Amino acid sequence: MEKVQFISCEEDGTDQIVSFALTDDEIGVKSLVLLRTPKYEPMLDETQRGVSVSLEHQTGDDDEALVIVRIGSKRLTIETEVSKYHLDVSRVDPAELSKMRALIERMNFDYRFTIGEAEDATMFQVASTNDRKRTAVASLMAQSDEGRRVAGCTIDKFKNGGLSRIPAI
Repeated sequence: MEKVQFISCEEDGTDQIVSFALTDDEIGVKSLVLLRTPKYEPMLDETQRGVSVSLEHQTGDDDEALVIVRIGSKRLTIETEVSKYHLDVSRVDPAELSKMRALIERMNFDYRFTIGEAEDATMFQVASTNDRKRTAVASLMAQSDEGRRVAGCTIDKFKNGGLSRIPAI
């Protein structure tokens, strides 16, 4: 798993860029870059549109198309058509992670890739209690690194009154 030192997010009207500074034993730091240029995409062939992923000092000329991003509070997984990057974001400022997630969501305006929850995301059970009213009740408590209790999550979906797993970040 690659350790992320910091994340840089840029959006200038032409390019949307998320760059991860990764610790590298040989060269010190290398960059993993997600790049999208929506301004010029209408001029590109359909197969060239979307977010490209490139790793500094990687052999090969072609950037790879982003397929899936899985985001968690301590882990991030980036999958392309041919590669998979597991990133440790546990030392990154939560405000940086929030900015990154917001930019990645804007980069996905045409749903060309999937945004999911990383394996470290806490999962909750939600149960429906009344067939007629379908009332959902959830306990939204999770343990943080410091051992204190933290509440809150985003409820993404319910399944016709049955049990459903809800990710939280």
